[in-house]
Amino acid sequence: MKVRAVVGLILSLLAAGASARAQTATLSGETLEDVQCFALFAMIAGQTGVDGEAVAAGEVEATPLLVAMTGGMMYHLGRLRGRAPDVDWLSRISDYVWSVEAADLEPARTRCAKTMSDNGEALVAWGTRLQKE
Repeated sequence: MKVRAVVGLILSLLAAGASARAQTATLSGETLEDVQCFALFAMIAGQTGVDGEAVAAGEVEATPLLVAMTGGMMYHLGRLRGRAPDVDWLSRISDYVWSVEAADLEPARTRCAKTMSDNGEALVAWGTRLQKE
């Protein structure tokens, strides 16, 4: 099964041409890791069964899982844009998503989850410090 998750709050995936594999081949290091995590979180968000467009329109409530996955997507998109603000990252991510199998993302799952967990713990610690001040 191809990773074809659609989250209306963040992006709508476009069909990619033959250039997708060539473009994803140029991704490496932290950039590739961020793209992988974004794609993984989009895949999980897409499996929640929640219509992202209906959430954006206020017609239905987002589930906690959808909110968490959207936060992860926003985090990694921000890192990508911070590194290279002139790149159309949503198009590049779409190309990547259309070029990989879901199983290709499994090795990234632990790394991506740890990043989000570490960030969550840092935010809790920060919030605790603020409450004491």
